[in-house]
Amino acid sequence: MYFNTKLFSYILFFPLFILVLVFIIIKKKNNRFDISVNQDNVNILEIKNLQEIINTIPDIPPLVDFSEITPSHIIISDIGNEEWGLKVNKSFKKGELIHSTPISFFSDNYDTKIITPIGEKYIYKSTHSCIKILRRHMFAYCHTLLNHSYIPNCYYSPYLKFSNGQLYVSLFAVKNIYSGDELYINYISLLFFYIKLYISILFSKNINW
Repeated sequence: MYFNTKLFSYILFFPLFILVLVFIIIKKKNNRFDISVNQDNVNILEIKNLQEIINTIPDIPPLVDFSEITPSHIIISDIGNEEWGLKVNKSFKKGELIHSTPISFFSDNYDTKIITPIGEKYIYKSTHSCIKILRRHMFAYCHTLLNHSYIPNCYYSPYLKFSNGQLYVSLFAVKNIYSGDELYINYISLLFFYIKLYISILFSKNINW
């Protein structure tokens, strides 16, 4: 009878790999921390009291005036075909932080209208929520107007900022961006946002994605 040594090595290696992976995940899980002081660049999966923190984050109110809270370097623009988008009036180098926005959540009980320098409109969690945390649709303020491109010029870091009791999500340039450019993210790559978060729990230091 022919004995396939290569197949045998795979069969032997696979359960060993699974055991090592489970051990690493359990070890990292035991190393999770409670957020009690301000910290930067925290991995959301390493926070023990995440549910407690999420419960303190309010729903966004029914009316939000973006003209009062949008940073001066981000311009809400009418890009045609009844679509709005975000442009910048300054340049950013690859890897540079564009903007960090505090996290709030869409309400399950009402729709939210936004006021901007170019008009008013309703935005909805089904089409304007870029990230979900513990099954809650995140409201990322002006970031909710980011449009999609398969060749994006910006992306979300898998690490969140925690400051003064508030979680922030950060948008970075994936390549050089010039004044007047529209900001684009890849909606599909947001699926990998969660994969990156799960991968990053296996490591003890920040990863430059």
